[in-house]
Amino acid sequence: MPNILFVCRTNQTASPMAAAYLEHRLKELGKAADYQISSAGLKVRHGASVCQGAREALAEIGLKPLHIGAVLLSYKQAHPADLIVCTTEEVRDAVLDQFRFAERKTVLLLPMAGGDKRNVFEPRQNSVELNRQCLEMMKPALDAIAQRLA
Repeated sequence: MPNILFVCRTNQTASPMAAAYLEHRLKELGKAADYQISSAGLKVRHGASVCQGAREALAEIGLKPLHIGAVLLSYKQAHPADLIVCTTEEVRDAVLDQFRFAERKTVLLLPMAGGDKRNVFEPRQNSVELNRQCLEMMKPALDAIAQRLA
């Protein structure tokens, strides 16, 4: 079963929303059971969780995060991943600095939809509006990924 891992800075906003949305799109296409989808962050505080703003932004479209607790990126996640999708160039560079073996399977999210923007806006506040904007920015790329995977 192919494994897709989304990575952002803290695993509190962008990557958990991206993972939840992609799983939702794959369910709509009848392909969710064919993929393992997860998310992680580069810097995770002990006891941190997906922020309330991200949870509410997902709830507005009938979704929930795949997990509530924030997950620190580790070898255990990166190694088996078939595709590592990063939200920003900074995150991608940090992933590749830490896991050189991941170079051929690590990509930026937004360019996958053919857009000219390279970085996802990652909300650092617990604002529903900012998280909603982040999710809306990611949706075209996530829809493109879902279509390719289906």
